[in-house]
Amino acid sequence: MKHVAIGLALTTGVALITAVPAQAAPKADPVKALIAQLVPGKGVRMSETRKSAKNGKTYAIAHEKGKIAFSRRGIAATDKSEKIRPLRKMDADEAAFFQPSREIVVGKTVYRSGGIWTDELPDGKRWLRIKGFGPSSSNSPIEVLDPKHLRVLLAHATFRRDGTAGGVTTTCRLEGLAEANCPYKDFPKISWTLWFDSRGLVTRLVSRHVVHDTALSAHVDVRYTGWGSTVVIDPPPADQVWDPQEEADTPADPLDESTS
Repeated sequence: MKHVAIGLALTTGVALITAVPAQAAPKADPVKALIAQLVPGKGVRMSETRKSAKNGKTYAIAHEKGKIAFSRRGIAATDKSEKIRPLRKMDADEAAFFQPSREIVVGKTVYRSGGIWTDELPDGKRWLRIKGFGPSSSNSPIEVLDPKHLRVLLAHATFRRDGTAGGVTTTCRLEGLAEANCPYKDFPKISWTLWFDSRGLVTRLVSRHVVHDTALSAHVDVRYTGWGSTVVIDPPPADQVWDPQEEADTPADPLDESTS
């Protein structure tokens, strides 16, 4: 839009109309916008649709939704529920993979319930605990809520316009490693598109990747809403959690006749 400045030329008595171009608003920096959101006790909500394919043919569609809690360093915890719809007939063993499930990740500890874990848990336990895995905001190989990943994506984008950006990347590039010496070969090519709001915050990621040396691929479409909302994520109640590693590390009771 143009603003019109109207002035009187007193010397001629003629009204002069001068068109003044509007000042373009400075574009928000998505990386800085993300870093400003990394506040303990705050977070964002996510919803994802994932299509899994083999030889180019989709065999399952997953829907996942949940919430993400931040720390000053990045993602502190996630709480997500997932439902998977198979597009072909499954046998009894395969069907377990498509049961509704929930996953809570706090720090480097993962808690899983439902899905394939339902029949693996001892009586009275609802959650399986696994240590060593950190939280992620989606099932895409790209972590758009990591300022480092976001910075790399935008630096190598093939296009940026009208609140969107896109391109092609690799896991090695995202981790800042040379391709020749990079151990991350699982996803040699990841195509991506990002959408941003007026503040520069990511509102949507669409990515597609093929798993190295397989016929498997995935199309991930994830939306982020409720930036800056209060998010608190706690581990499940301890009495409902089963940790198979702790059980394996527990020495047998010499007085327990059932172990002899």
